[in-house]
Amino acid sequence: MNSANTNKILIADDDSTQRILSERYLVQAGFSVVLAADGHDALEKYKTESPDLLLLDLKMPRMDGYGVCEELRRLPGGASVPVVMITGLTDIDSLERAYEAGATDFITKPVIWDTLAYRVRYLLRAAHAIQALRESESELLRAQRVARLGT
Repeated sequence: MNSANTNKILIADDDSTQRILSERYLVQAGFSVVLAADGHDALEKYKTESPDLLLLDLKMPRMDGYGVCEELRRLPGGASVPVVMITGLTDIDSLERAYEAGATDFITKPVIWDTLAYRVRYLLRAAHAIQALRESESELLRAQRVARLGT
């Protein structure tokens, strides 16, 4: 994860207005932003840009948000990066499918722009806390192994 001041957010949406507005609000909040116009482009940019969080539209050409999330979770580092689905779909089946694909959270459209950066910051903070916990657990396991070797 990049430092707090330079968290990189990948925004994938086929709606150029949505992309531009998302970028505007996140850049104003101090984030670095990478844009993708469809799901395929999002996966390619994930591989080269290593973003700290992805904002994915559910409905995109070539590959929808579900497919992107499923593929992302199979890539190196992709299992732990937060993924937020942005959607106009509010039915339970669509949201459930998003979580099954590996989404961390979702935001419904129309997006409340003034709260977007807060949601992103909160999810990044939670992801950082989870990563710190994993590292702590790993250190504890190493210490326990060393302690057993010394006995």
